[in-house]
Amino acid sequence: MTCVRAAILALMASGLSAVSAQPRPLAVDPTIGHWETIQDAGETIVIADARKWKTEPAAAPFPLALIRDVNDFRSGVLAVKFKLIGGESDQIAGLAFGITPQSDYYYARYNTKDGNVALWRFEGRERRRLVDGSEHLQLPLNSWQDLRVEVRGVKVIASVAGKLRIEHTLPAPVSGRVGFYTKRDSVTAFKAFSVE
Repeated sequence: MTCVRAAILALMASGLSAVSAQPRPLAVDPTIGHWETIQDAGETIVIADARKWKTEPAAAPFPLALIRDVNDFRSGVLAVKFKLIGGESDQIAGLAFGITPQSDYYYARYNTKDGNVALWRFEGRERRRLVDGSEHLQLPLNSWQDLRVEVRGVKVIASVAGKLRIEHTLPAPVSGRVGFYTKRDSVTAFKAFSVE
């Protein structure tokens, strides 16, 4: 885990610290897992492909790619379009925020196994579910969907496809990097990321 922390520290030290509004050229720093960036019809698409990342699931951390130029997100709205493509057990897409140099962070995610949006905490190599959405909807594979996370002080609101929604109060305000999160066996695409 030391190399992951070192990579996050180096990435946090580089780039811009200011958070600007609305769409920007999408550029990521792959931190964990196999990530590809492609151009399609003038759009930048970032793909996490677990088929190219072979590790022992019990010991490996979860795939994470940090968004460049967003080094200190504390409050605002994160939004991205995601496409669930494949996965052995389920398909998952998430937005991570409050990523610290110690590799701790929160993430809001949708997955096909539960068919809902949930908020999790990743801390000290352990995952803990904070809140699970009560609404369920099976989103189709290979179609673009919206994921939105709003952070205002200690309040977090996450929504998927404009239909699934959760709210949660954190123990303290967040600060840190933001990024894309997925699971060890998922193939997920992301595009049209914005922060305001």
